[in-house]
Amino acid sequence: AEAERAVAVAINRFLNEDVLDAANPLRRAPGAPEPTLREALDAAEARVSERFGSQPQVEVAVLATLARLRSEFGDNAQALALFARAIVTAKALPVDHAAGLDARLGHASILISEQRFAEARAELSSLLADVQRTAGASSSLAYEVRLRLLEAESEQGARTDRVEDWRRLANEASADLGPEHK
Repeated sequence: AEAERAVAVAINRFLNEDVLDAANPLRRAPGAPEPTLREALDAAEARVSERFGSQPQVEVAVLATLARLRSEFGDNAQALALFARAIVTAKALPVDHAAGLDARLGHASILISEQRFAEARAELSSLLADVQRTAGASSSLAYEVRLRLLEAESEQGARTDRVEDWRRLANEASADLGPEHK
């Protein structure tokens, strides 16, 4: 819990000091235009490794946070690149480290939204094997990965022949995790 708190504090500090502070008018040259949020993200992204290179778990979490922000802005190519950086950095962590697993899931989720289903299936299949081996087949993360894998296999629900698979997964999750997960 203390390690998670330290990561959250580091992410918060990074977002405040490196991203939001870029818009601080006291830090701009006189007459310089206000930077856009995307410009602030560009500048911050360039400093992640420099700032957190000795803390791979924090670096992975910050990169994943920035990737999600980019995805929310519709910048999926940049989000994929940031998740890819996070995945490479996560190789310095144990295979079951939450930040690395989260980065892999985020990367695959964007592949799905980009309709790159074959790539997403391959990535999610590998991730599912790691999650089942380390967290267990009945863990909430295993079910989340299975859900994303089914989303890729059904091509975001376009393949109606997978409807029964959706029902089966919902019922299994409800039985293992409780009805609030159905």
